[in-house]
Amino acid sequence: MIPSPKQLSQKPWYVRLLGSPLAQIALAAILLAIDFVSGPLVQFPIAFIIPVVLAAQFSNARLSYVLAVIQPLVRFAFVFIWDAAPNLTLSIVNAVIRVAVLLTIAFFINRTVRLAREVQRLEGLLPICSFCKKIRTEQKEWQHIETYISKHSQADFTHGICPDCAQKHFGTFINKPRKT
Repeated sequence: MIPSPKQLSQKPWYVRLLGSPLAQIALAAILLAIDFVSGPLVQFPIAFIIPVVLAAQFSNARLSYVLAVIQPLVRFAFVFIWDAAPNLTLSIVNAVIRVAVLLTIAFFINRTVRLAREVQRLEGLLPICSFCKKIRTEQKEWQHIETYISKHSQADFTHGICPDCAQKHFGTFINKPRKT
């Protein structure tokens, strides 16, 4: 899930930068370029985790899965570009292992992020005034229930009037016959 502009504006600049899908793709390309320049003898596929994790954490699941597959496959293609005689079986096995590991990491991070978003709910006992329904905060201040819940969860409020309250508070206007 891509964060809304409101959510992005509340985060520090570096989180907004790293949370950008374009930055994650650029980082993956830079890591692949470094891997290519370093040659066949120096391998650091562990660095491929970084764009996958950033995509899973900040962008969306699809991008993290795409990066988890594309990076090892591009690394596998490098074997044919380099002048070194490749051991094809070993290169295929390494590529499959890298894809499997990166997909597993992407899956678990995406799952954790999704569950964390779903679990953002209030739990425990909330001290609430019996009359005005304000909630006492940890700082011993009293806040309207809407304000408190909005600050401590992902919930937002709209207001309306239920039929019982409409009858109780506006009954004289509701029951009054209209003049035609």
